[in-house]
Amino acid sequence: MEGLTSVGCDVYDLGIAIVSTMYYARQKFNIDGGVMVSASHNPPKYNGFKLCQGQNTLSGQEIQNVLKIMLDGNFAKGMGKIVPFPKGNEEYYGELKEKVKIKKKLKVVVDSSAAISALFVPKLLEEMGCEVVDLYPELNPTNPPHTPDPVAMDAYEVLIKTVLEEKADLGVLFDGDADRVGFVDDKGRIQLGDVILTLLVQDYLPKHKGAKVIVELKDSEMVIDEVNRLGGVPILWKTGHSLLDEKVHEEKAILCGEMSCHYWITPDWYVFDDAVHAMCQTMRIISESDRTFSEIIDTFPKYFATPEYRIGVPEDKKFELVKDVVDYFKPKCTKYLDIDGIRGYTDDGWFLFRASNTGPLVSVRAEAKTPEGLDRL
Repeated sequence: MEGLTSVGCDVYDLGIAIVSTMYYARQKFNIDGGVMVSASHNPPKYNGFKLCQGQNTLSGQEIQNVLKIMLDGNFAKGMGKIVPFPKGNEEYYGELKEKVKIKKKLKVVVDSSAAISALFVPKLLEEMGCEVVDLYPELNPTNPPHTPDPVAMDAYEVLIKTVLEEKADLGVLFDGDADRVGFVDDKGRIQLGDVILTLLVQDYLPKHKGAKVIVELKDSEMVIDEVNRLGGVPILWKTGHSLLDEKVHEEKAILCGEMSCHYWITPDWYVFDDAVHAMCQTMRIISESDRTFSEIIDTFPKYFATPEYRIGVPEDKKFELVKDVVDYFKPKCTKYLDIDGIRGYTDDGWFLFRASNTGPLVSVRAEAKTPEGLDRL
């Protein structure tokens, strides 16, 4: 904060907050930029900054431009001020409670990963009328109870056990800075971002005929099936939070969901990814139904899929490898999309091969209509 004020910026200090609160405060109060101190799900020895300017988070060349300013020491001169701004936190949770109504009392198990959501989510849910089983009410960032990552399947062990023991309606698991949330249904099954996006599509598209939905390349084909069935426009797009956020703004989409558990729900809300808002809307949908969470999920189109496999490849080789794979498989596909590696279709289903945005890895996934088709893929 001292660095920002030394170059003439006024800093609005939210204090301890989840990522959504920072996004919310910027849009609600017309603040130019935002900085979140977070390393998300990375090990405790890491830290980092999430930077925002204008409508979106910074990515790609914009981050390189910031790095160049730092390395060149090309700083402006000035003297800004620090403004304590707890109002940003207070109004975010207040507006959530005002706009999202959970119609019946649900029992929910909350796994904060002993991270920042522990300070806010259980209290919010209690104030919204839920019965809350709070697994980790105390912060423990240096020794979390498990990997604070909703796509790490082993992170769910205690949450699944508790949902079943408590006969809860659902469980939720947040990452380190609470911008992603995974779900466990009442049968103890893990439900990731593409399943929750399908749930949201079924609720929102009948009210927004012809609306656009951004579907991440790793998402299940069932999302596209449901968007088409309900008269919406599915737009497959590149993996990566910043890329999807930009696309949501560009297309004026009403929904977007990433398999890794980022969610955008824009009707009667703001245009940023918001895991806590997505949790509340998911619980609203469950509360309005005469079926359980698992019974709703069981009505979705059935596909058979692999997990996402992440394979180590040297950073200087991964893009060359992906290009070779794309060139090899294109002629073998009935159709394909090559905006980010390749999502290639065959008579059985589809496969994905792409380079990771964040490390020396390639990502591989496949999905088919039958188990036999998945074996062939």
